[in-house]
Amino acid sequence: MKTYVKIMKKFHLPLLAIALVLLVYFGVNGVKAEFKEEEKTSQETLESHDLKIVAVDEENRNDLRTQELMNGKTETTNEKTINSQTTNPTPEVKNIPAPTLEVKKQKVTTKINASRRAGNYITDFKTGETAFDNLIKVAKGDIEYTEWGGDLGVFVDCIGGLCRTDGYEYFWSLYINGKLSMVGAGAYIVNPNDVIEWKYTEAEFRY
Repeated sequence: MKTYVKIMKKFHLPLLAIALVLLVYFGVNGVKAEFKEEEKTSQETLESHDLKIVAVDEENRNDLRTQELMNGKTETTNEKTINSQTTNPTPEVKNIPAPTLEVKKQKVTTKINASRRAGNYITDFKTGETAFDNLIKVAKGDIEYTEWGGDLGVFVDCIGGLCRTDGYEYFWSLYINGKLSMVGAGAYIVNPNDVIEWKYTEAEFRY
């Protein structure tokens, strides 16, 4: 026993130092082992669950990018954010008929410068109507005429009770658009917008 005590007195400092070294060594390794165990547990937790990181584009918040970390692999998907938008009601469509354009009728102007039928008459144009037909219409039949036949055709003697003289000093002459007609009233076919004039005039010659 004395020998043991002597040995302990002689070697207690080296033994104490060795004990401290062993304590530090095993203590540090134990901490490391515990940290590694926790790290391993955390890694297993990460591997068993999908870690999702959502990145928001500041310029366009409608685009979301989802990154999935799984088994060390990264998968990126783009998603569109569906914003709550107010849907405008569809306007009612009505079948509105197109405006009816009034077709302007073509006219014929007839002028009579004397007699009880004197005046200006505006009538609708009628296809194929002659100057004589037009005169009967505007004078309401209040005329007298002679049928000469051939190229001379019809010669108007009286309009509204005013007749030519026996010597043709005064008679009814026909003007078309300001010019003396070169054909008889029964031969001239009226055109749209014509101006037909019946003038009671004095002859420039005498028989």
